[in-house]
Amino acid sequence: MNLKKLKPVNYTINFKLKSLPVLIFILLSFMGASCVVNDSKNNTNHLQDPQQTGHVSERFAHYHQGQFIIPGDSQSIETFVALTMKQQEQGLSFVKPNEMDPFQGLLFVYAQDQNLMFWMPDTFFNLDLIYLSKDLVVVDIHHNLEFFPSREPFEKIPRAKQVYARHVLEIRSDSPLAQKIKYGMKLEWKASKDLEQILSSIRPQQ
Repeated sequence: MNLKKLKPVNYTINFKLKSLPVLIFILLSFMGASCVVNDSKNNTNHLQDPQQTGHVSERFAHYHQGQFIIPGDSQSIETFVALTMKQQEQGLSFVKPNEMDPFQGLLFVYAQDQNLMFWMPDTFFNLDLIYLSKDLVVVDIHHNLEFFPSREPFEKIPRAKQVYARHVLEIRSDSPLAQKIKYGMKLEWKASKDLEQILSSIRPQQ
């Protein structure tokens, strides 16, 4: 579930030899991912299953946290902020349904507007992707992006449409709060630091 634009990478391609799979690989190398970013079907070394490294809560222990307030609603979304490349590449991969509360979400934060695209390798529950402007206005929503608990077959991994936005909030599709978020709505961020402050303090540490 990642939103970051990737730096260009030089590729030498022989279009006479399996050109279509290579083209798919290049395309995915330049887009973000819903659960993983900048990853090919064979490059999974940087992704570790939480079952092998500890409970999933430990994975988010060092993330900045806050709450999204939905206008006119008494409940809020407990939100973890994915800032670094590693956090955005990992996204919600390997997170099981019992490890992510319906009232929790993962926010991908960026310093500028850009075209964002996500995909769903190694996921275990459907997601709603809430695309936000700099001012946290909902500019688009991708409902019910289907989970895919594997990386094979590579070409069948579900992918979201490309959307021009600043940030993206991922939340379980079965969350009652996900159903309340509408296009054009402005969410409120509640935390000790606003998102600009978080960006300025964390980004240099990638």
